[in-house]
Amino acid sequence: MSEQQPDDGQNVDAIRDILFGRQMRDYDERFVKLEAALDRQLEKLGGKLSERITQLQSDAEKQLADFRQAQQSQDEQLAQDLAGLTQELQSTRQELITSVSDQIDSLRRSSVSRRDLATLLRDLADQFDQD
Repeated sequence: MSEQQPDDGQNVDAIRDILFGRQMRDYDERFVKLEAALDRQLEKLGGKLSERITQLQSDAEKQLADFRQAQQSQDEQLAQDLAGLTQELQSTRQELITSVSDQIDSLRRSSVSRRDLATLLRDLADQFDQD
């Protein structure tokens, strides 16, 4: 009896293979094809994703380089503008110092001239008084 059990198991497998074997092989083939198609799609997507990441990195590096160049250009322009304004300020300061100094000298000369004139007028007045 124990010898019949393995035969029965084989018989059941054989009957199952006869009834469902063709469908199971079709399903297996379909699954293999689907798996292969999915693998190809995943590979394509991986390649596209890698290309896109590389492109984004390249674009980001280019934009960063452009930004740095623009910033450096602006820094240089600001330095030039600052140097020009500093020079202009020093020139204006020197002109103001010269102008104020000239006006002070002119006032001093005017003051001296007024004193001399006052002395002269007093002397004339004294002379009139004596005559």
